[in-house]
Amino acid sequence: MLQTPFGAAEIRLDGKALPYNAEAVPLDNRCPDLPGRFGITVHISPDGLPHTLSCVLSDLPAYAESDMESGERLELISFYADGVKLSVGTEAEEGFFPNGYYDYDCAHLDHGMAYLILPQTKTESYTFGIAWIDGVPDPDDINNPRDVQTWFGADPTLF
Repeated sequence: MLQTPFGAAEIRLDGKALPYNAEAVPLDNRCPDLPGRFGITVHISPDGLPHTLSCVLSDLPAYAESDMESGERLELISFYADGVKLSVGTEAEEGFFPNGYYDYDCAHLDHGMAYLILPQTKTESYTFGIAWIDGVPDPDDINNPRDVQTWFGADPTLF
């Protein structure tokens, strides 16, 4: 299980924990200072039923601030606590089903992100991106050059 500054990253299908492998993703010039950049890919065979596949942080402090940071084909949530920023990203576009790129949807959660697998979903592979960095005390520090690194680092479309 991947250990982050905010506890284990748990992968759950309909609330039940799933085993997984987290793979380190190489750093690049958009995110050179990240101490952690990982991808977690989960394969789910479509069965015509709705499911929720989530990535949640087990020990996120109750006082952590969160910020939704989306982009093109990216839905991402970031958490700030104790000078650390951690982001969890999905390859998705929330609320654009059925007129978007994807046959599934996603949701921002209090402790992570979720893919919403729909009865008509045919997609079988879902990737979560997780990245963290220190020296970013809060989401209001918009001039901090380290802040944007987790946004690039947790974007599964850039792996």
